[in-house]
Amino acid sequence: MMRKFARDQDLDDLEFPCEYSDQLQPLISKVRGSTKTQVPSIDCKKILSLLKLSEGNIDIANEIWYSVDCFSFGPPHVIGCLDDDDLRYLTDVYRLFFPDALDITIPCLYDQYVSLECAGERFGSRFSRLNRCLFVLAKWAGPFDGEVDMQLTDIRPGVVMHFVKQSVSVDGKWYVFSFARVDWYHRYPDRFLCRPEEPFAEVWCANQFDTFGAASFMPVQRILGKFVPGYDRVNDENVMFVMPLGEKFKM
Repeated sequence: MMRKFARDQDLDDLEFPCEYSDQLQPLISKVRGSTKTQVPSIDCKKILSLLKLSEGNIDIANEIWYSVDCFSFGPPHVIGCLDDDDLRYLTDVYRLFFPDALDITIPCLYDQYVSLECAGERFGSRFSRLNRCLFVLAKWAGPFDGEVDMQLTDIRPGVVMHFVKQSVSVDGKWYVFSFARVDWYHRYPDRFLCRPEEPFAEVWCANQFDTFGAASFMPVQRILGKFVPGYDRVNDENVMFVMPLGEKFKM
């Protein structure tokens, strides 16, 4: 990184002879352009709309569900393939957004990423280097294993395995969706063991997860925030303490 920085400084300060400018200038411009970070433009109104989607009921009529313009997907990028269970549960999720659709065609292949960024807020996954960013909080998983909670009354902690980006055909029209493939932590019987008066001072099972189901595929727009896990033993059981982190969106 320091070598690249020193090289770029030298290029900026270097004056080239006029007679060679036609040959050298395109090459130098290309090198200078490749070293600059491309920062996507941010639509503040769209970001605010995204934040609203993470709370409250699921407004299936909102077109932002299948808009990924505000998201930047981090490498490495691979092509994943859905198995029969994945395809069945993803179909259930798509049916939530298109309940009246006559035909939903879901490709077996999808784009798989290990990280995601939106307005400066980064989210990692199990196989990324962003180990502190893979734990998410969201109103998506229901009280019963594997189902989606349409009433969205409960904030659940989960760990992101990877991110899915996929185009789906609904009655002949194509839509682009992005999902976080999440494993949801199983409930601990005494969830508010620490301080019952504070709703986020919660205890969850440390190494137990809900059954794989439709709730395992959550639209990235539903991510409410991140948390830091803390581990301990309570009543001879391994438990996890959920400590939420504040959002750091840059508007």
